[in-house]
Amino acid sequence: DGDERVFRFLTGSVSDDTVSRIEVPFLVIPQTLTVREPFITSSITVDGKTGKNISVLPGSTVQGTVRWENNLSEPLSNVELMLAFAGPALEKNSINSSNGFYQSSNSTIIWTREQNSSLESIPPGEGGTAQFSFSTQPPGAGGVLVTNPTIDLSLSVRGMRGSGSAPEIVSSASAARVVLSSAPEVAAEAKYITGPFLNSGPLPPRAETETTYTIIWTVKNPTNALANTVLSADLPPYVKFVSAQAGAGIVYDDGSRTVRWNAGDLKAGVGYTLPVRQAAFQVALSPSTSQVGSAPNLTGEMRLFGQDRFAQVGVN
Repeated sequence: DGDERVFRFLTGSVSDDTVSRIEVPFLVIPQTLTVREPFITSSITVDGKTGKNISVLPGSTVQGTVRWENNLSEPLSNVELMLAFAGPALEKNSINSSNGFYQSSNSTIIWTREQNSSLESIPPGEGGTAQFSFSTQPPGAGGVLVTNPTIDLSLSVRGMRGSGSAPEIVSSASAARVVLSSAPEVAAEAKYITGPFLNSGPLPPRAETETTYTIIWTVKNPTNALANTVLSADLPPYVKFVSAQAGAGIVYDDGSRTVRWNAGDLKAGVGYTLPVRQAAFQVALSPSTSQVGSAPNLTGEMRLFGQDRFAQVGVN
């Protein structure tokens, strides 16, 4: 506040129309601008985060806050706030505010002195906050899969300064975009008869006798493209890695006993509007007598890590 910036306008001649500077200036006119705070400052916070793009999970309930402050040296009266919601990923019936009025016809929350008595008069340098919440739609809601889903929030604040016959209306505006990250789904299956590998050994397995199984991993990705996607799982001590499906991108680290599938890029719609992505590998189970009567796991927990290209956040 109070900083000065200068624009300099130059008129002159050049010998080459492609150059970016004037060789012979005829006239130079400076124009000085002074940076000033707006009369009213307003901002939007979503799930404790601020910025132009805020990432949230699909199908989640989001908590938000709007803030305002009077930067004038005199009080503001009859302050009104209006927060508008728009976007295909918005669950309109979920919009709520404890001390505001929700107008469903245009998806807008309105705060006035009727709902919040503090808006009747805001002293110089002071302000306040108001809370709101809404829900985001899960992927494929209503039978429609939206790619790169967003929800736009637009806040406008206005109030009256001065008194008498000609009070002045002052206003402020701010905006935020809620970006929904993708929600990939993973699944694992164990096969004995079907699959790309020929398995052997007793079924059901017997203690101290080896039985091989085919493990098939499946991944689906609904809304945003994912980059550098990796799926992994650790093998128990009684399971041995045998081989991986050719060209699937599966590798095994014997030191950590980790199976890793480098799935790379996953397009939006994989498993929905596009075919699912699958990869397979073979393991050998050598159960102990201490496991008789139990159902031992063939792998540990399956994990996925990737980078959402649209929301610019990590997904796991």
